[in-house]
Amino acid sequence: MMRKKIAAALAAVMCFAGLGAFAGCGGRTDPNVVRIARWASTADEPRLEAWEQEFEADNPDIDIEWEFKEYSTHFSTLRQDLIGEAAADIIFINNWGLSRLNLDESDASMFVDLGSVDALQESWNSLMPSVRRVMTLGDAVIGIPIGLVIRVPVINATVWESASAVLPGGKIPYDRTESFTGSELTELLADVGTDTNILMGLNVSHNEALHMFLGSAGSPLIDENGKIGCNNEAGWAAAEQFRQFMQSGWVVPYSESGGGTYGDVTNAIINNKCLAGWANFGTLTNLTEYYAGTGTELATIAPFKAADATDLNDPDYAIQESKDVAYGDYNALFVPSFSQNKEKAYRVIAWMLEKEQQLTYAKWADIPVNQEAFDTVTNNTDGNWDPKLYSSYKIGMDNLVTAPVTSSEFSNYFTTHFADLCKGTITGKQFCERMAEGEKYL
Repeated sequence: MMRKKIAAALAAVMCFAGLGAFAGCGGRTDPNVVRIARWASTADEPRLEAWEQEFEADNPDIDIEWEFKEYSTHFSTLRQDLIGEAAADIIFINNWGLSRLNLDESDASMFVDLGSVDALQESWNSLMPSVRRVMTLGDAVIGIPIGLVIRVPVINATVWESASAVLPGGKIPYDRTESFTGSELTELLADVGTDTNILMGLNVSHNEALHMFLGSAGSPLIDENGKIGCNNEAGWAAAEQFRQFMQSGWVVPYSESGGGTYGDVTNAIINNKCLAGWANFGTLTNLTEYYAGTGTELATIAPFKAADATDLNDPDYAIQESKDVAYGDYNALFVPSFSQNKEKAYRVIAWMLEKEQQLTYAKWADIPVNQEAFDTVTNNTDGNWDPKLYSSYKIGMDNLVTAPVTSSEFSNYFTTHFADLCKGTITGKQFCERMAEGEKYL
């Protein structure tokens, strides 16, 4: 790994010095090197590098160079790198990042249409049908998913069971087959927190919670036609319940950047600052590794659903036929059309999408998108995949709302009014009306 990082740094210096023939500078042309760009934490980097070494052992004609950046930086510099033809041969992009690129159909030519690549047809056929066209622009498949990110609440089950709170239906959280309403979960967190003196509640991504509340009411923020779908009675009700949920005092801001003081989900739970955290597979892995051998057990809770009229105690905010909903997005692999090492990039992607590699990746990253690997993770009852920890991800998959891809103009507009909704300075109805007014930015 050190040899590769030194080589990458030397190439950058040579470019700066004007010696572009060494490395290409607009995208290195070494036929043996496949560059992969991904955001990564300090914990992720060695995992990815160790994973890559398995590939190199079986493919000695290919060297992989990872280009790691902080999450936001990865996306803030990506469009410039693409325009300047300096981007890596394989790029990790998720729904949120795709929105940041602000693409239109004319930009499809920046990426290879991976759905039409012969070398990837076997990989394409191994994917779950529901994920095959989630990264498209016009008719082009500009990205092929590598993992599905579903976030469900993870609890410290040992702490939870030590409390005397009575759960609805008399079942422990991970035995439930349907989700909690926001009001149910708020009440439970308050009861358990009071009983255990752990006075924080649910460390949740506020944005994702809102999407789930709206989706469970059948009035998503953005509907399948790309229009604002929440500006109706059901949407007003769901947004209003979300506002009440946020104002309950039992919802911990997700991170320091989101106004919180407890850091990420992992830190909030292990430091006993919150009872439940909104976690993807990677966070769950960090937690299980931390608690290994300590006697502390973890469990996932089924996703949210919106409240009905009884929960809200207001007939004007009745939500009909609410359902349990999870929120998620996809991490996908993109190949720029200017890459000089496309064929070798396809070999790397095909390897990453094999069943066994998907299972390895899932242990510290995302839910597999390979159908056989997905079935192994969500249905297996022994081995590495503890059903207590993973069953709620399967419930979430059955009722999934994926992150909508929007323009940067709409994202900025949304952020302003969303902050007011979380603070309680506007009502749910006012928020939905303002989203409808901002539809022109979509």
